[in-house]
Amino acid sequence: MFYISKITPIFFVLGYIDLIFSLVYKVNNNIQFLGLILVYGFIFNVILGGLYQIVPNSQSQKLNFPTFSYIVFLISLLADISFFINNDLLIFSTLKFTSIFAFFLHIFHVIKIIKPLTIRFIITGIFYMILSILFLNAYLFWNIATYQFSIHIFTVGVMTNLIIGVLFTWIPMLTMQVLNLNLANKFYYIYQVAIFIFFVAFFVRDYNLVFFSGLVLFLVVLFYLYIIYDSVFKDKKVIFLPVVVKYFLSGWIFFLFGILTILSIILLNRFDLILLHIDFMVYGFGFLILSGAILHLVPRIIWNWFYQEKVKLGKNVPSIHELVNEKFALTFLYFFPPFLLFVVFLDFLGLFLVSVSLMFVFYVCFLILSFYKILKFVFY
Repeated sequence: MFYISKITPIFFVLGYIDLIFSLVYKVNNNIQFLGLILVYGFIFNVILGGLYQIVPNSQSQKLNFPTFSYIVFLISLLADISFFINNDLLIFSTLKFTSIFAFFLHIFHVIKIIKPLTIRFIITGIFYMILSILFLNAYLFWNIATYQFSIHIFTVGVMTNLIIGVLFTWIPMLTMQVLNLNLANKFYYIYQVAIFIFFVAFFVRDYNLVFFSGLVLFLVVLFYLYIIYDSVFKDKKVIFLPVVVKYFLSGWIFFLFGILTILSIILLNRFDLILLHIDFMVYGFGFLILSGAILHLVPRIIWNWFYQEKVKLGKNVPSIHELVNEKFALTFLYFFPPFLLFVVFLDFLGLFLVSVSLMFVFYVCFLILSFYKILKFVFY
């Protein structure tokens, strides 16, 4: 069974729009607004879209009342619109809380099997999603904790839990290798302990503890990458790496750079350079990993969605891999590391207008040239 979530591509589009509009706040070096729209806009919408597709299929279940997902989307859309129009953070956080709560009620009845490793990561990520939005509202309404605390619960607790869990399935599957489940199961518990220490450090605002917990997190992620290496590459002959797998692996390199950047910022007491951390973590790691997931999911959704109708009309149906421009996507990936390093250098110099202009052109070209074939196929 392949369940088709028709709302998923729409969530992805909204996420990319948030990513592009975030550049408005970056050019003004407005770190608070930038962090909020990147995390609760770009990352939030892409994750919700992905979960609407991944969770039902992981359970071999159809989602009841699929039209309700459009209500969840509409609430998130209204939150983003309110943010861009008047920067009303209270309305924004309230609507995002409503969207998450509605999503939780809608999706959780599908989950019947919780033993698989990926499902445990997903359930843990959804738990932290609720916790993150609760703390964001607690900060904005009652000044409890900080907005940085809620943001890091989302990035480290939600995004990375979901990414790690899903990639533990996708990377071995796409490379036709077998995951080392013994190590992967141990990693689940090690990672949860590591991020709990990280969250405590942010909650108590002890930057010495943040430094220590960040260093632990760095080592734990290296352990995760070793598990991928042990499962996919160790003692194996040269294997074919699909484009999306190259996106996933490249993204984790920027995650490591992002941790090293924040550790350096804390060590040198240069919190004026926090934008460099955001460059690596969101515009680098988040963008590559989530774009890789989108490149993997969207063609399969569209192909299954329109396949039968095209066959009935007697039209030839292209293969899934023909629906995206994989050649350009790969070329883009090769140019991306030096491009992002140049952007980080520009931001270090304070040349935000130049870096934002380059990022706008780069990201828009990526979207148009990578996905135009899908639109051509849908309306053909």
